[in-house]
Amino acid sequence: AVGKVGRGAGMPCIGWAGSRYGNRRMGGTEGWPLMTPDNFHHKRADKLRNCPVEKDTFQCPESFPPNDCSLCDLYGMPDWRTGEADMQEILWRHLEELHDIGVTMLRIDAASYMHPEDLAAFMNRAPWDFVVQEWWGGVPEAERSHFVGHYRDYTYGARIAEALTGDSSKLADLLSVSGGNDGVPPEQAVGTLTDHDQKKDVSYKSGLEYHQQQKWMLAWPEGHSVRLFGGFGWATSEDGPPGCENGHERCQPTSVFSGPSGAATCMATPQRSPLDLGLANKRVWICEHRWEGAA
Repeated sequence: AVGKVGRGAGMPCIGWAGSRYGNRRMGGTEGWPLMTPDNFHHKRADKLRNCPVEKDTFQCPESFPPNDCSLCDLYGMPDWRTGEADMQEILWRHLEELHDIGVTMLRIDAASYMHPEDLAAFMNRAPWDFVVQEWWGGVPEAERSHFVGHYRDYTYGARIAEALTGDSSKLADLLSVSGGNDGVPPEQAVGTLTDHDQKKDVSYKSGLEYHQQQKWMLAWPEGHSVRLFGGFGWATSEDGPPGCENGHERCQPTSVFSGPSGAATCMATPQRSPLDLGLANKRVWICEHRWEGAA
């Protein structure tokens, strides 16, 4: 997430690692500077307010110039001034730290709400192996494809999931799945069944059915690139990872590699659909990408 920050209304909200943020400010820590409302897009006469991305239409009539959503707050999350050189340096420092510890691939959250030239100005300073942008639909501009990277194709996975939902009348539809989002060339698309935003619709809670869907996505030759999701168990969309069940302001997530001799502690490959409610809501590491036949 290099375009926006959490929408904490007061100051301070406390992040899991102890960072302080809120009210379009960040406290700064361990060599990172204080961030103020000047670092975020804002209204001309009020630095604490900004144009919104409208929830129902995803349009931005209050922006200046009109409908330039790269200047507005999505879901109330303060939007960085990614076109400014000083902000680009700060965002590059963040990505540089990731690259230095071995990260070689990126998923850019809400990429369509950033100008591609701004994103490329700080992102392309490292030789990433692969970059995929969160994308909901539409035809991307040529410079975005050239300078930034591939596009998340949720429609491709949704078509596979719909054909494997237990209704045998839809099974033949699998043989006609050849693409997803209109406007994105197949060679630039990355198909996926679910992610942290869509996990309620298609998820591990379906058990064996979900596993069949991800195995089909891996085996079907039409998709140029696909991505498997690996996450943790949850009962609500606000739940954090294992180790953060008690609602503490600061918590320490349990390592997925906490088994004997550092083995991964993941849910076993499901054998039935759907999962029993108790198991489906249990706060454990699921690791769908490690299930038998997918790993």
